[in-house]
Amino acid sequence: MKDRRHVPRIGRLHVAWSFLIRTPEMIERGLLGILADRLGPARVRKGHLQLAGSALTFNPDLVFDRGRAIGDVKYKLSTGEWDRADLYEVIAFAEAYRASQGLILRFREPGVPAIADLSVGTKTVHEVTWRADPSVDPVDAANEVAEEVAHWLGGQFSCSRHERVGTDMDPTRSCHREAGRTLRR
Repeated sequence: MKDRRHVPRIGRLHVAWSFLIRTPEMIERGLLGILADRLGPARVRKGHLQLAGSALTFNPDLVFDRGRAIGDVKYKLSTGEWDRADLYEVIAFAEAYRASQGLILRFREPGVPAIADLSVGTKTVHEVTWRADPSVDPVDAANEVAEEVAHWLGGQFSCSRHERVGTDMDPTRSCHREAGRTLRR
C-alpha cells in the first residue's frame, strides 16, 4: 500500500479484507469431468451413498462402472508413500460400495517414486497421479491420467470429441494411440 494513512487500523494493526476460494472441489470436479469425457459419462460419476437406517453418507469423488470400483481425489502431492488417512478413507468407500478396488488420484512432482498397489484384506488400492511438472502439457497430463485409469479398470481409452475439436485446437487434429500414449495431431 502506498499510503497507509487511509487504511483502517485496530491499534497498531492494519485492517485488510480478503477472500478464499476453496479449490479442492474445483479440482475434484475438473478431474471427474476429464475422466467422464475420456472414459464416457456412464463409466464414472460422483458418489453419494446413505447407509440404511442412518444419516451417515459415503461420498467418494469417483464411482466407476456402477460401483465396481471407487476413487478419491486428493488435492495434494504424492510423497511416494501411502498416507494412512487416505487409505482409511478409500477403503471405507470401497467397503460401503462393496467394491474390491479403490483408487487414490493425486499429483506427483518429478523424481517422486510411484507407489505399488496395496492390498488390505479383500481390497486393493491403486494410486494414479497427475504429473505436476510445468514442462508437461496439461492435455497430455489429462490423457495420461485417463489412460492409466482406463488401464486400471481394464477398459479401453478413447479420445474425447473435445480433444479432437476444441476451441483452442485445430479441428483437423485427430487423437490416436502410439506406443502406449494418446497423442494429439
